[in-house]
Amino acid sequence: MKQHYQTLELPLNASPRRIKEQYRSLAKRYHPDRVTDPAEKLRFAEKFREINQAYEALSEIVRRGGLDPIERKLDFLYEQGHTLARQRQWARAVIIFNEIMAIDPAYRDTHARLREARRKNRQLSALYAQANNLYKDQQWAEAVDKFKDILREDPTYKDALKKYKKARRERLMEDFINQH
Repeated sequence: MKQHYQTLELPLNASPRRIKEQYRSLAKRYHPDRVTDPAEKLRFAEKFREINQAYEALSEIVRRGGLDPIERKLDFLYEQGHTLARQRQWARAVIIFNEIMAIDPAYRDTHARLREARRKNRQLSALYAQANNLYKDQQWAEAVDKFKDILREDPTYKDALKKYKKARRERLMEDFINQH
């Protein structure tokens, strides 16, 4: 990022408006059509390309700078929900997407993402109920497998890790006792 600011001859704390103004100024100054000498034209074309790449990299900052506070909040929540979904933290993603829906039900593809997160969360909930029943019935081998499936899907789901470890420990003890 630092390099992009340097290319645009800006300090790191430049405002989105300042980034846009500086980009336009430099793009105008270094546009290849402003010179006729072929050597200069090549140098300007290279500089113009660098300026465009730097602005492209900083364009998200400029875009967000033009948003009103509610849009910024929605944008932040959407990114947070999207990150949670990528990390397979479905229960938390449902909470975030529900918050977005409460503010603006038509925001981006939030409704589709919420449906997906709810579906995944319901599946995990059902799997957790099965695993928990096996755990209570002390069917350690089956409980370990179910909790392992849950942890593969969402490593932070409820107390699945704690119960997985205990079930695994109990299964190992059971196996040891059965061998001796």
